[in-house]
Amino acid sequence: MQIFTYNDYLDYISNYKIKKLIKIQNKRIKIKNNIEKEKYKNKEKTEVEKIKEKIENTIEKLIEDKQEVSKIINDYLKISICDINTNNLEIIEKSKNQINIKSQIFKIKEKEIYFLIKIEKNPNYNIPYTIFEESMELIKSIKQKHQKEKPTVIPIIMYIGNQKWNIKQKNKIRYTKFEENNIELGYNIIDFNLYSTKELKNKKSKINKYIILKKEMNIYLNENRYNL
Repeated sequence: MQIFTYNDYLDYISNYKIKKLIKIQNKRIKIKNNIEKEKYKNKEKTEVEKIKEKIENTIEKLIEDKQEVSKIINDYLKISICDINTNNLEIIEKSKNQINIKSQIFKIKEKEIYFLIKIEKNPNYNIPYTIFEESMELIKSIKQKHQKEKPTVIPIIMYIGNQKWNIKQKNKIRYTKFEENNIELGYNIIDFNLYSTKELKNKKSKINKYIILKKEMNIYLNENRYNL
């Protein structure tokens, strides 16, 4: 389980060299991602792509529901530091100090444990930097309101795309040689491609039903590619 603690936050803000290195690397990957996006920007969408987009938009709406979020976390992740259920999970409305946080924010009631939940539709190797920056901003904004709090952030990426994403090699960035600091930037990922339709049917969240629909559409298109 990847978590981002208050101590990680303190280590980072006290280390100028790491901050500089992360910003440079983040900029490089952003440029690469922007080039990839431009390739598909003006491409006309097919009817199938439009349907897939509607399914993805529905999934994005579902992660605003704490009941669905509770189910999806318990379905796929082993969270040992706290129990997660509909009664103790609450959605956090973003403040003016959190405008750069694009992920959905949830919190465990009466605990200093927060969840950042983000949906990705395509492989995005900039994610470790993005989620790290959002975790930093979240802790900073919390500390401005509640100085005594020492929040822990659990970042979760839900990957709903069809393209294979080599996540194991790309979900962490480690810096261990700067002024004896040991900082690891990581996140937890739910990659629905790793689960069979049978496994998805046994899960509780409604999100799984839409993932199955996407998978079946993709299988149908691949099987009929040469018969159209």
